Amino acid sequence: MLPTKGEFDNTIKEILSSLEYKHLNNVFREFIDNIKDFLFQWFIKLLNKIDIKLANPMEVSKKLSIWFMIIGILIIAAIIILIAIKFNKVLNRNPKIKEILGERITNETTPESLRDKAVFFKNEGDLRKSVRYDFIALLLLMHEKNLVYLELNKTNSEIFENIKKSGFRNLNVLKNQIEMFNAVWYGNKNLSSEEYEKWTLSLNILWNGVKKYEEKNK
Repeated sequence: MLPTKGEFDNTIKEILSSLEYKHLNNVFREFIDNIKDFLFQWFIKLLNKIDIKLANPMEVSKKLSIWFMIIGILIIAAIIILIAIKFNKVLNRNPKIKEILGERITNETTPESLRDKAVFFKNEGDLRKSVRYDFIALLLLMHEKNLVYLELNKTNSEIFENIKKSGFRNLNVLKNQIEMFNAVWYGNKNLSSEEYEKWTLSLNILWNGVKKYEEKNK
């Protein structure tokens, strides 16, 4: 007699209970459930190829228990691999950067605090400095979210080329933003209020894009 899906799930659940399966996040649980469903279907197909009707029922039961145990071990191995990958990502997070475009970055400096400075200079009427702090805030956010490693990519063109390889979606917006920053900060371009509003809108698009990138790559 072939095992039911419910019996299979209950057996695997008992095996996983020692690993505190419930505390794993949704991504882990979904991955494990997909593996479990795949293995169950594979297991049933395997049993259908074996003539178990001729075997002793007790012997069949023992063999099924062994198979369940093997499958449980495979799932546990998959969990361990996932946890190891997750732990490795944490260990390899980009280190704290000390300076961006001449701006000293301390332990108290955050992307949000830099954007606050940008707002301050905007209110003071200094749009050039506001753009500078906005851009530094974006670079720091990208660094913290592992989208780019600023120590290895010092120029804006190097940063852009590196981000192109990451799968980041808002590349055209980023390219325009880099060009605008270069024109304003290095080329002393005077921004109109309309241009500044466009700058802020594009920055918000990039900001949200970086946050989505982080969620996708957790």
